[in-house]
Amino acid sequence: MKGEPTQDESLESLADVTREWLPLTGGTLSEVWRSGDFVKWARVPASDAVVQLLTWITARGVPGVPEFVAMSEENVYFKYLEGETVLRPWTASAKSDAWVIQLGKWLSSYHAAVKGFRLRSGASFLWGPAESEPGMLVCHGDLGPWNFLQKDGRLTGVIDWHLAHFGPPLDDLASMAIESIPLRKSMEGTMGEQVPRPVLLNRLQALLNAYGEIEATDLFSHALEYLDRLIRETQKCADAGIAPFVEFVRRGFLAEYAADQAYIRDYWLRGVRH
Repeated sequence: MKGEPTQDESLESLADVTREWLPLTGGTLSEVWRSGDFVKWARVPASDAVVQLLTWITARGVPGVPEFVAMSEENVYFKYLEGETVLRPWTASAKSDAWVIQLGKWLSSYHAAVKGFRLRSGASFLWGPAESEPGMLVCHGDLGPWNFLQKDGRLTGVIDWHLAHFGPPLDDLASMAIESIPLRKSMEGTMGEQVPRPVLLNRLQALLNAYGEIEATDLFSHALEYLDRLIRETQKCADAGIAPFVEFVRRGFLAEYAADQAYIRDYWLRGVRH
């Protein structure tokens, strides 16, 4: 029985079936190119770590994960995932509780599958601790709607794993809630302005129930800690000249994180407790 193809064989196979690479639209900080059933992006220092991670969770049956094909000196190649990113303005399906239930179930399955993962062969993620510490696992690191693929309201993929890092699992859930409920003040282009708090709380509860047992107030408290660390770590990485954190600072993301933190504390945490 023939074993898995070697790296050289995989690259040779790609050369046989690909004719023209066309850019995929929708991304803001990284370029992705498609040719038929394959996509590629430029290889970066963290690519080895990301490939190890995606290979691990693919083998454990996590749905909607880019399947690794091959890696050259210049590029990393994956199977193409069907679907469109969830961009503004949100569709009716993205505004539904059914959508966030899908997100919560996917995140729960990913976190269960990634437990025990360790990097090999000197690979390292772009940021964060060099290895997992107690209470940590590998977080996706950027679970905004722009990295979710959907087709007819069905979640088909989760993309852009370049910001993966070791961290508390609730960081992923907090990020998902901030962006996809959303928990921030401005909801222009998402759920619509002036959505009543009970409506958003019900939506949040649907997400939390799908993920697992966690109270909304505990999620709010963790979100404050998460955003505080995100501000400090983003500035630290930007000062070290690490892309894309330099661009995050230039675009004013630190001020946005601080605004989200204040809003979650004043509107959500205090509001729900009182």
